[in-house]
Order: sequence, then C-alpha cells, then structure tokens
Amino acid sequence: MKVTYISSPATQRFAPLTFFLAVLLFGNITVWAASPGDSCSNNGGMQRENAQTLICDGSTWNLATELETDGRVKLRINEEADPCDNSIIGQLRFEPEVGTIDYCNGSDWVPIPKILTHLSDVNISNPGNGTLLGWDSGSGEWVAICSNLPDDFNFIDVSGVNLGNRLQSNVQPITGSSCSSSISISGDGSPQFRVCSDPQCGSVIKNWRSSASTIDAGQYVQISLLASSENLTVRTATLTIGSVSRSWSVTTNNPGSYKRVFVVNNEFKGDMGGLAGADQICQDRAVANSYAGTFYAWLATDSSDDPESRFTRASVEYRDPIGQVVAYDWASLTSGGLAKYFDMREDVLEDTGWDKWTNVAADGTAKYNGTNNCLGWTSSSNAQMGHVGRSNTSGESWTDHDLMPCDSDNIRLICIQQ
Repeated sequence: MKVTYISSPATQRFAPLTFFLAVLLFGNITVWAASPGDSCSNNGGMQRENAQTLICDGSTWNLATELETDGRVKLRINEEADPCDNSIIGQLRFEPEVGTIDYCNGSDWVPIPKILTHLSDVNISNPGNGTLLGWDSGSGEWVAICSNLPDDFNFIDVSGVNLGNRLQSNVQPITGSSCSSSISISGDGSPQFRVCSDPQCGSVIKNWRSSASTIDAGQYVQISLLASSENLTVRTATLTIGSVSRSWSVTTNNPGSYKRVFVVNNEFKGDMGGLAGADQICQDRAVANSYAGTFYAWLATDSSDDPESRFTRASVEYRDPIGQVVAYDWASLTSGGLAKYFDMREDVLEDTGWDKWTNVAADGTAKYNGTNNCLGWTSSSNAQMGHVGRSNTSGESWTDHDLMPCDSDNIRLICIQQ
C-alpha cells in the first residue's frame, strides 16, 4: 500500500474527500465500530469510524484513509498493477515509477490529470462509465476532469507592412488539451482573433472578436491587428489559451527601402491568359494584401518580355511577406544565388508546392525563346510543356529547374514589386 498526503489548511474540507474515495473505490459504506486489525468477512466492505475509513479484505479490517490533526488526509492506494476491466471501473491505483494516481476507465489505467484549473473543490465522483468528475462550486455541477493546457503554438512576426492596414497572422492549430480552453486577446492595434475548423480558415467557427471565448483541441486560431499609421512602428498582440500566451508583432515599413516579393497562394495550369494575365494575377493579389506599387509575374515567353527586358532593376532589398531578405538588389536577384529560399506565400505560409512557372534563367533572361512556355502561357494541354523553377533552393534552380506538362495543376507564380 502507498501512503499519500493531500494538504489543506482546513480540516473540514477533507471530510467529503474521505467519503468520496470510499464510495469511488468500494461502493456503500457500513457504519459500525471496528478498528484496524479486527476480523471481518464482508470482502470489499467499508466502514467509517471517526477520522478513519476501514476496508475489509475478506478477513481483516485495514485502514484506507485517516484524517490527521493538521488537516491532511492520509490515503492508502493500491500499488499493484491489477488488470483494468469493467469489474473494477472507477478504482484508483498509485503508479510509483511515474508518481501518478491512475483510475480504471473500464479497459485501461488512465492518469488523473494534474491540471484542474477550472475546478474549485477536490471532491471527485464516479458516474459509473469510467469518467472522473469534479465538483465545480461555481456552477454547482459535476464536470468532467480534463486538461485545458494546449500544446505550444507560435505566430510568425511580420515586418515591412503598409501603414494603417489590418493584417492577419498565420493560422495555428490548437492541440493537446482534453477540454475547452479559455481564449482571450490583448495588445495594440485593436487586436482580434477567430476560431476555425481548418488550416486555411475556410470554415469559421467563431468570427473575428476581441472578447474572451473558448476553443477546443483540433480547432485553429488566427490573429488580426491594425498596423500603425507611422513608419517603422511595432504593434504587438498577445493571445492567451488556457495558461499559454503567445505574441504576434507587426512592424510598418520604411518607404522606398525595399521591394516586396511573394508566391501566389493559388495554383495554376499553363493557361493564365498570357503574360498579361499572369501580371494581372500578381497585381490583384498585391491589392488584396494591401501591398502598394506595381507587381509583375516572374515569367517570360521570349527574350522580348523577360524580366531582364521589362523589370525595374532595384538597388534596394527584395523581401518576402514577413520581411525576410530574398535578395539584396537586382544584381543579387539575378546572380544565380539568393539570400534565402523563394518560398513565402502571400498568406505568410511556406510554400510546400515547390514548382513555379517561369521560363526564366538565373540571370533574368528567357530560358527558352518562344518555346516551353505553354504557347505563351495560354495552353493547359498535356501536349505542351512549360518551364518551372523550384522554391526549396536558393541556387539557380529557384527559377531554372525543369519542364512540366502544361496541364499540371499544382504550380504557382512568383510576383515581384517594380
């Protein structure tokens, strides 16, 4: 038997605890005078005498719990690893190797959760189905004992954003908790959060709000805040789920200090309405994300319309949507080696699709002059080929990688500010 103490400054608080453990483990309590060591025949029977609870093992009364004079309850819990089945559902055991108290749910020994922040009392009840309940004095109800502590989550800070725009963070999955957790937000820029059922927030469970709410494991969360109206100013929001708090910072840009680059979220076949249609896709996505300026697709049909011929040759840095430097200037962009992978989508998620339509060599010129361009980016036929780059490298193949059939439907575009 293992002796365990549960402390409390108030002796009376543990009278119900002693009683609940007796009922939980052994059912009804019979009250008559007996002492530890006395003989008995009612195997599993129990009686409560003054500050002691006794259990009959079939021949002898044994001490199960005892109320100490300093207000602690001494518990005696079985250390034996008896098989858990329906015959002992709800019973407790002590697991000395890991220091936990487990309960039988009818098939498995399950550790009693240590995080009970929503419970105000220590009473526990067994409803007979293997679920442990705790008495919530606030609601006056028995509630399921569970953990509201989620696994860690993080938001990607963003820099170089336009003044006064409302920005949205990356979407984060919430895992690890076994019951609903409280969720709240605080900080600068009138921060809000929303709860979704998928990683893209295509299905919203709780729309944008600033007031506290709840979130369950398996759901997703996203933050938004209003960027400052002043240059180079940081605003930070802090989201708290259960007892875990994580922050997200947004820094406004320094006008003229860099050019924006991003990968379009959507995937395309080779027919994008020609080069002009691809440019319009980039411009539309830039406007949707509140990116100022003119954006062109990093794309070519031949030497007359390649980036070398039509792009502005910037002397400032090229940065992705979260402010990371992709290239230090035009010479760096067309040198064959980037400062980092060209893999950040407009929604600030890393692109795992890899391939991008380009027909552009590492130096910014057309890779093929009038061929391997999906008939001028107007064909989605399997009989036609288009040239692609790959975003998981900073070498020349970021723009000059391979040929793909024009009916491939999982290829994206790179967009660059002029």
